[in-house]
Amino acid sequence: MKKIIGIVILFLLLPLSLSAQKFLWSVDVDMTFDNREYGKSKYNWPQTIFGGYINPLVGLGWRGNSIQVGVSALRNFGAPTKDMDFNFLFFYNYRDKRFNVSAGIVPRRQIIGGSDAFFCDSIKFYDNTIDGLLLQYRHEKDYVEIFCDWDGHQTATVRERFIVYSSGRYYPLKWLYAEYEFMMHHHAGTSEWGGVVDNVWIYPRVGFDLDRLLWFDKLRASAGWLQSFQNDRTYVGHYVKPHGVQIEARIEKYKIGVYNTLFIGDCMMPYYDSYASSLYTGSAFYRTEEGLYNRLEAYWHPFQNEKFDLKVSTVHHFDGAVWCSQQLITFNVLIDNDMFKKDSSVRKQLRLRRNKKALEGEK
Repeated sequence: MKKIIGIVILFLLLPLSLSAQKFLWSVDVDMTFDNREYGKSKYNWPQTIFGGYINPLVGLGWRGNSIQVGVSALRNFGAPTKDMDFNFLFFYNYRDKRFNVSAGIVPRRQIIGGSDAFFCDSIKFYDNTIDGLLLQYRHEKDYVEIFCDWDGHQTATVRERFIVYSSGRYYPLKWLYAEYEFMMHHHAGTSEWGGVVDNVWIYPRVGFDLDRLLWFDKLRASAGWLQSFQNDRTYVGHYVKPHGVQIEARIEKYKIGVYNTLFIGDCMMPYYDSYASSLYTGSAFYRTEEGLYNRLEAYWHPFQNEKFDLKVSTVHHFDGAVWCSQQLITFNVLIDNDMFKKDSSVRKQLRLRRNKKALEGEK
């Protein structure tokens, strides 16, 4: 009898619980043209990256929570269709005005931070997910985030690899901010080849932000200390500590801007020849042994929002010995159920206004 009563109560409550749920869907298209003319540099190599992703997702949401599943499909333009790369996506998400929590195979576009020293353009494009957990807190322009990305599956012959990354920003004054990035990459090779390496980077910095306070739409500059602690346990057995000073500056007006990054210091990637990008996810120019690296980007950024983003850049790199250049176009569009919900509500308001005017005219 108790079971029957319980089932009846469950069926009575089911419509109430369903009314609080909503069907979610989104389609994210991400395309990149990246022409790297690095022929003269001995620290990076020439190549052209030209391709795009389509990432359809569906899910169920309730009271700030959601569970979403989908596919991320990569096509390198010009390659055979059969060579398309597919990745299954699924994640749980909780989001409100200040918090964002995601767990599973999570789209990388949710991440706020990620400067070029920590994640280069090709890593952001080809590895467009994090496999693990993401935690974020945001309040106005302040934020803090941390994620764990498990980027190497442990098997009988392969050891684990994972990244713990955190970044944050705090404005004590409207024009003054403090910022940081931290990353710990634990890298292990196979049982027959490759060492176990701990790769820790930290980048604290302070800067001023005069956005819209002067004539420019964006006017920012910062200075910080880039420090690394690296230990190849297998082949070296002690920590090396490359470091340097980094200065960044950005000026933008009418969607046209200049962004410059100057690094003065040591070779930040001493084990690059042994482990390459499996250990170092940042720009390979940071392995320069010339004591200086400068990145100068001139760009046009006509659309800058979560739903539609287009940026055209010409980037010039000085590795301490030679100049080389890069042409970069990135395009992203996100279509989801919220866009049409807002659109339908606007149409409803306009329809009500027209009906009201019609009734007033009849009177």
